[in-house]
Amino acid sequence: MIRDLKRLGTEKFDLLVIGGGITGACVAWDASMRGLSVAMIDKSDFGAATSSATSKLIHGGLRYLKNFELGIVRESLKERRIMEFIAPHLVSPLPFVIPNYGMKDTLMLKAGMTLYDMLGYDKGRLADPDKRIPSHRGMSKVELTKMFPRVPGEGLSGGFHYYDCQMISSERLTLSFVKSAAAAGATLANWLAVESFKMSGGTIQAAVARDEIGGGTIEIQASCYLNASGCWADRLLGMVSGGESKTRIARSKGIHIVIPQLHPTAAIAMITKTRRHVFLMPWRGLTIAGTTDTPFKGDPDKLTVTMKDIEDFTGEINGCMPSLNLTPDDVIMTYGGLRPLADPDGAVEDSYDASRKHEVIDHAREGLADNLLSALGGKYTTSRFLAAQVTDAVFGKLGKAAAPCKTAATRLVNAPDANVADYKKDALARRPELPAELVAHLSTQYGTEWEKVASLLDAPGMKEKLVPGSEDVAAQMKFAAESECAAHLDDALLRRTDALLFGKRSRAELVALAKVMAPSLGWDEARCEAEASRVENIIKSKFAD
Repeated sequence: MIRDLKRLGTEKFDLLVIGGGITGACVAWDASMRGLSVAMIDKSDFGAATSSATSKLIHGGLRYLKNFELGIVRESLKERRIMEFIAPHLVSPLPFVIPNYGMKDTLMLKAGMTLYDMLGYDKGRLADPDKRIPSHRGMSKVELTKMFPRVPGEGLSGGFHYYDCQMISSERLTLSFVKSAAAAGATLANWLAVESFKMSGGTIQAAVARDEIGGGTIEIQASCYLNASGCWADRLLGMVSGGESKTRIARSKGIHIVIPQLHPTAAIAMITKTRRHVFLMPWRGLTIAGTTDTPFKGDPDKLTVTMKDIEDFTGEINGCMPSLNLTPDDVIMTYGGLRPLADPDGAVEDSYDASRKHEVIDHAREGLADNLLSALGGKYTTSRFLAAQVTDAVFGKLGKAAAPCKTAATRLVNAPDANVADYKKDALARRPELPAELVAHLSTQYGTEWEKVASLLDAPGMKEKLVPGSEDVAAQMKFAAESECAAHLDDALLRRTDALLFGKRSRAELVALAKVMAPSLGWDEARCEAEASRVENIIKSKFAD
């Protein structure tokens, strides 16, 4: 996978996707699979914004049932099963526990769980037995407190045990869609920012984009343009209209904290005093707690996670599980992001209860541009389905009959065909000289590409762990630089690996990590220092000091 700027600047494409998060990546894959010539660009790294700030869940949206959004829940549960099929190495069932307090609570949850199972009636229709999701069941108070002894006991009557799915790395799953798009023929580039559009007679003729890596600008021509820029969607539209966009989005700020492990394999959902859900989920020997959900009115380029954010969130968690007694000192790392919510009427006030329904907007209807579409809202779980609708709309703009969508039945380019247990067993047999933990880690993160990373391990220093507590090794940094379009140190430490979520690193450690990438990218000592400074600034702004 390469940044093919030459091709971007010389060919005319059927579709230019602006935004390389999960929505843009899914559209690029779907449209390429259906025979369209596709380009996709992002002003920063692939999946660097909303797509990398998730709870790492592929879920049906149990809480949406209280708003009677049955269609969204059914759609999400169907897509949950599809995600398990197309990315089996990265998406797996995760058990959840929900405590019950009082008869009313128990009856409401029982009704919700029963409906959730009914709407997910096809959850067991997968060939791999490890991917089949069982129905919910009740738990006694004794069983629940044995699993989670820190759950408040007063008024506890028992609980429910159910399943959703977890993606071990939302960043690598997004990148798998990007790689699949590239394998299907899409032309891609990260760090390429749209600055303006060339217009003629109400039609976009070209997007003018600035190369953030090498400098200069290029003009990208396409017959149709898709705005998949998420929380920046209205700003991109402002470049087309030359003023305030008629299309509105609301932004919701969500933060997560990484804390020591509560349970090795199961998650727990708690109800806060403000009647919100908080999830405490196992992740690579730690626990991810998430998420907040508050309206954000500021500049999306200036999102920060403050100490007050962390104190408020740990306080909210302590309010429903006091025995944890979390303080900011217990927080290993934090991360934050913005969720774009479709808000055509400007009516969203409470982002927590706002609908996650997505919209595909044809801007010809408002006289903005004849060949411009926007994909707004939605959520990670349903991104493939949204992409199918967008691609259908693109065919309509091109005046062509839509070719059938194939993505629901096509595995991602690096997904194993075999049952995951058999695939893992085969991986261990193929490289018996390597530590079993390392093989398991690489085969999970990279799917069938894991041996490409393993082939780099014999070089000096390539087996070194990037950070304590993580399985990530130096070979992954080299692979990121040479084969995955990682252009900055943070690309490798935050999106090609999850190394920084295991704790902050010193300046000297960051410089040493930059030097792992340096030979592949031609960095000198000064550039390594600059990349380390860059990561330090990112940590200060988005990971709280």
